[in-house]
Parts: sequence; C-alpha cells; structure tokens
Amino acid sequence: MSVKTATSVAGLTTAQTVSTLESFTLNVNPNIEADNEAGNAGPYAFTGRGYEMSFEMTTRYSGSTYEDAYKAGTELALQVTASNTDVIIGTAANPKFVFTAPKMVVTDWSRSEDLDAPTTQTMTGTIHYSPADAYALRAVLTNLQTAY
Repeated sequence: MSVKTATSVAGLTTAQTVSTLESFTLNVNPNIEADNEAGNAGPYAFTGRGYEMSFEMTTRYSGSTYEDAYKAGTELALQVTASNTDVIIGTAANPKFVFTAPKMVVTDWSRSEDLDAPTTQTMTGTIHYSPADAYALRAVLTNLQTAY
C-alpha cells in the first residue's frame, strides 16, 4: 500500500510516496436516507444526501508538510494505491486499486508526545468535490478479469 500527496492531481505522478506511513483509513459514506410514509411498513424511496468522504492517516513525523497544510487550510491532492506485487499481469502490470482525490483538506492534526517511542503525527481530513477535475474520488481497478 502506498500514499502520495501533492498540490494537484498532475503532481501526484512525480510525488514521493509517504515512506513513513503507519496506518491509513478511507471512509466513504453514501449518506442515504430512507423516505418513510405513514401507514407503510417500509420506506417508499431513498434520498441521497451526497457522499461524505474522509480519511485518517498516521505517519512518523518527518517534516511539517501536513502540520502546515492543517494550519493554513491548504488543499492537497491525495492518491492511495493498494497493489499486489506478487502477481504480474501481461509483462509488467500488477493487480491494484488506485483511489485519487483531487481536493482534500486536513481538518485535524496532532503529534505524539511519547518520549519513549518514535514521534508520529496523526491527521484526519475531508475529501471534497473538485470542479476543475469534475470528481471527488476516483477509483481505478486493474486486475486479471477481462470481461464482466
């Protein structure tokens, strides 16, 4: 698994992988609400209230990039890749799942204060729709399946 951040989606291509990653969680909540009607046992329809997308990431503290982004409210692009390097598709590709978010904001940031352990930083953030890129979160799957 790898995580990259950059100032734009185009910058993710050359961005360095977060080498000190300890944990990463991506949350996608479809925020669907049941429309209930008096006298009916079940809902008659469902209403989408828009997706709520967020993440939490813990890394070893190796610089103030995320702290600065949190304090300034800077928007960053985010890319998370889960890849199986034990399997090769064709001549060089690996099965993988790539999530790309062109606009994320760090909404909370903290640094560990434990003197007996490596210093870590934990951040949470939200993923927003990017009008310039016309999406909020893109998922691309590469696998051995040729037809569905």
